[in-house]
Order: sequence, then C-alpha cells, then structure tokens
Amino acid sequence: MRVAEFYFDYLSPYAYLASLRVEELCERFGIAIRIEPVLFAGLLKHWGQLGPAEIPPKAAHALRDCLRYAQLHDIPLRAPRYHPFRSLVPLRLTLAAPPDARAQVMRILFAHGWAHGRDLGDADALVDALEQAGLPGRRWHEAAQSDALKRTLRERTEVAISHGVFGIPTLRLDDQLFWGLDQLSAVELVLAGRDPLSGVDLQPLAPAGRSAWRKEAPRPARASAQITYEARVAPFPAVIMAELERLLASCFPDASGEQLGAALDAHPDAMLVSASVGERMVGFKLGYARSPGEFYSWIGGVHPEFRRMGIGRELLRGQHARCADEGYTQVATEALGDNASMLQLDLSEGFRIVGTRLDARGLKVLLSRALSCARLD
Repeated sequence: MRVAEFYFDYLSPYAYLASLRVEELCERFGIAIRIEPVLFAGLLKHWGQLGPAEIPPKAAHALRDCLRYAQLHDIPLRAPRYHPFRSLVPLRLTLAAPPDARAQVMRILFAHGWAHGRDLGDADALVDALEQAGLPGRRWHEAAQSDALKRTLRERTEVAISHGVFGIPTLRLDDQLFWGLDQLSAVELVLAGRDPLSGVDLQPLAPAGRSAWRKEAPRPARASAQITYEARVAPFPAVIMAELERLLASCFPDASGEQLGAALDAHPDAMLVSASVGERMVGFKLGYARSPGEFYSWIGGVHPEFRRMGIGRELLRGQHARCADEGYTQVATEALGDNASMLQLDLSEGFRIVGTRLDARGLKVLLSRALSCARLD
C-alpha cells in the first residue's frame, strides 16, 4: 500500500487547514497516511529561513489568506490564545500516542487551538481535551516528558530534513514533496493519474549554474554579542541617563533628552528595563504607574544594529515579570496603527485591543493585558 507522510507543526494555520483535507484525500484514493509531527523551528534553522510570524507583512498576508480559505470552505478558524507558542508541548504529546491514534490526536489538538482559539501551549488544557475525547491524555503527557521521546522529535525533524522538507505543511508521496495548503490540489491530480507534469521534460527548467549571489553585509557588533537584561526603578544614575538618551536618539531621531527628562520628572516612579552589551545599552522599555494596579508601558526601542535578535520580546517579558513582582495586575500600552511589527509582538504576548484614538502622529491602537494571563517564562 502506498504511504503518504504528512509533516506539520501546530504553529501553522495552513497545517491546520491542510489537516482537515489530507486524511479524506488519502482515504479516497486508498493511500495510507503517516502523521509526522516536526519542529518547524528546526526546519527554519537548518535551511536558514525566517518563519512567517517573523516577517510582519508576510504574517498579515498569511492571516488574510487563511481566513479567506476558511470562509470559502466554511471552516472555523480562530487564532490560538497566544501565538507564537511553545509547540514542543503538543508535538511531543502527539508523538507519545501510538501511531494509530496520532491522526485523532492531531485533529483534537488542532481544533483546540485553531478552531476554538484556546492555548496550544498549555499542557494541562491539551491533556483535558484528549481526556474529554476518551483518550489517555494524562498518561501520554507523562510519557512525553521522557528523554527518549524528546530525542524522537529531534530525530523525526532530522529525517524530514534529510528528505528535503523545508516548510509546513508538507505531504511526501512517492518521494515527491508537496509543500503548502494549495499543493493538495496537485496531490489530488497525482493520485487521480492526471499529473500535468507526467511525461514532461523538466531539464529545460534546470539552470546551468549561478551568475549572482546574495551576500549579507557583516555585522561585527552582533557577531559575539552577550546580552544582559536589567530592571531598575527611578531615579536613574547619570551614566544610565546618558546611555538612555543616546539610545533614544538612535531609535527615535525626533525625540530629545529634554522630553525624556520632563517625562521622568512627571513620573518619579518610572521603571526601566534595559538590554546591554558590555557597558553599551542596546534596548530599553520604559513605563510608569498610571493608576492603582495598572502599569503603563510608555516607550521602548532596540538599536538598529541589534534588531531581529528577539531583544524586544525579552524586554517586554522582563518588564511584565517585574510588574508582577511589584504587585501590578494590568499593563496598558499604545501602538501606532501602521506599526505592524509592534502590534504583532504585543498581540502575540497576550495583549488585547481595547480601543483606538487619534493624535498628531495618526491612529493609535490602545492595548491592555492582565498580568494573570502573562507568560513570564
């Protein structure tokens, strides 16, 4: 019997949508399907790629594309409570199930996150979802903590890479790879014996070689950067103020040290979370108490040389962890409506949009987050 391998990670809405069709497709043509959970981050690292969530315009495109497909096919689609999330949890849980139960586990967990909008990184909630379906989720979760199973997930990802798998979802059939939700139509043609490429000479499409290469400019400052994070409450030492003013000018050319000083004078309880390389401050988040129990995250930035290293996310998490320690229960912030990367970061870390307002710079999106929902790991 022919076997098709379905490679996926729960991070992908495309994988969720594909999972709803791939089983029916294989069953209709008498093809066995093997469920293959893999670590998407491992694929990206091996092939030197960025994920869609790391490219804001691509993330926005993917959202519209998936919603359009879901609407056309009457499929429930809601983003999981947090995204990105730590997909190791559901991936290992799927592998802990016996092979003949993995397709059912995949359906239940995908529906939990992408149909019902629940947290796919919450192990207890995933176990409950499986138990409610009559499956031994708790026993499988215990097995998922073993070193052997963790090693199995890594090995499965390495095997996928050896087959040339570079993205998800991917269906491997007869040593051919079909990547993406849209390729299921091509799979159907192949299974029906109507492959448009059958008998076609592909050699003319093979280039003779390369005449150009893309070379990334070296970034010596990033090459061996050891980043340290620190939180402190005003008043700030003069050396910290000098570093903060310098960094502010690099991140926001229109800002001034006078504006910063006036804001700190108005809020003597201000809290600073900073990222530094040696003595050099390369990132910051600054905020203050706005009302009892509520902290307002006012301004923050990362030096252009040190962006795309995850510093902004770590600063946000560090700020919220310190706020929780200080007894705050709510964090509020604002973002310009056209600042897609900032909005994406805030929403992925648990903020909710609570309103909008207009000022001289344009539309501002108002966001709030309850610290009881914060992920401070």
